[in-house]
Amino acid sequence: MRVYTVLCSVRSLLASLGAVLVLLASPSVTHAATISDTVKITDDAGNILNDSQGMPMTATLSEGSGGGVDTPNSINFTIPIASSPDVPQVVLTEPDTPPGSAAVVSDSMNLAPSGSVTFFFFSSDADPAAGECPAEFFPCIPETGSDQDVTDAFFFVHAAPFRIIVSSDVSEVPEPTTITLIGVGLSGLGLAGRKRLIS
Repeated sequence: MRVYTVLCSVRSLLASLGAVLVLLASPSVTHAATISDTVKITDDAGNILNDSQGMPMTATLSEGSGGGVDTPNSINFTIPIASSPDVPQVVLTEPDTPPGSAAVVSDSMNLAPSGSVTFFFFSSDADPAAGECPAEFFPCIPETGSDQDVTDAFFFVHAAPFRIIVSSDVSEVPEPTTITLIGVGLSGLGLAGRKRLIS
């Protein structure tokens, strides 16, 4: 009798969990967003720094409709720290470049020092017409989809007064359809097991 009660509880729990997942995936409750890029400016300990207006320098871009160009497609920060970058621009490239082929531009970053501040500009999904990354002029770094510290690409001679952490083409968030299917499956499993136990 005790085993029967435990099994009934497990089946009910599965059915409830499935129902909750279906509800959460409903378009009227939530909309899945695909994160495309994230940028944050930190100190050496990984603490996010504030911009010249006192706001945290961290931002996220979402994928454009149909997986196209991000909207908006840029992030700008006014870093209240003087700097002397050794190069003004660093380029992120697509990771799936075939061996022996030139790397294709994905995103672009710029640092522009001006007196006591440094202007930072991140352009996501750079103009496809830009084509191959000009490695002879700027550092070209393959994107990984996870956090990448690109600071040393800007500062390889002078000391870096801050860290630049980017994530480009972050792995996609599961679509509502996928969550719905999982929820329906769990509900069905729970209800089918419960019916079998009752009969």
